[in-house]
Amino acid sequence: MFLFGHVGLAWGGVVVAEEASRRLPGLGRRARIDYRFVILGSMLPDIIDKPLGIYILGEGLSNGRIFAHSLLSILLLLLASLVARAGLRPALAFTALGAGVHLLQDRMWQEPHTLLWPLLGWRFERVDVSGWSGQMLEQLFSDPYTYVSEAAGAMLVVIFLAFLIRRGGLRDFILNGRMGPSAARRPTGGLAAGQERPRELQRGERPAER
Repeated sequence: MFLFGHVGLAWGGVVVAEEASRRLPGLGRRARIDYRFVILGSMLPDIIDKPLGIYILGEGLSNGRIFAHSLLSILLLLLASLVARAGLRPALAFTALGAGVHLLQDRMWQEPHTLLWPLLGWRFERVDVSGWSGQMLEQLFSDPYTYVSEAAGAMLVVIFLAFLIRRGGLRDFILNGRMGPSAARRPTGGLAAGQERPRELQRGERPAER
């Protein structure tokens, strides 16, 4: 899967999960998800493994899915989120969440030697990465799973950005990773002086004299 498939589908999946969790008793609004780190995590395995396994250590490893495509990498991020100082804990946890979604999208259960590394051995399977960029381009236009995922992910990214811009929340998203409207656009719950309540208007009542 490519950029938009990973980012858009991870972003959309976590949005759906967050909205669903708010409807469950006892969960409500406890967790405020920082989507910046979900997005970072959704690309982190490729950000680490592609340069390392194809270019930097290509002669020895020759594989674009190595350390960061293992469950061990997710567990290390979660462990770091438990022992890090308070300000870093949510960032590491949400990065681990995004990276976990990445492994699901890559269907890593089909590569158990990498997914469970190093339980099944220390060496990774060597593959032909000599024409990696050309192979990826060909996959984008020939593999239905890839191009459908990319199209769906791109559509979700556009929808979410349009939502943020329309609600005036893009700046808040960039600074804080929140999906709601900016603080300046949120309703305060009160009424301005002289403003009538909609229910009173519907019943034909006049507001109380001040």
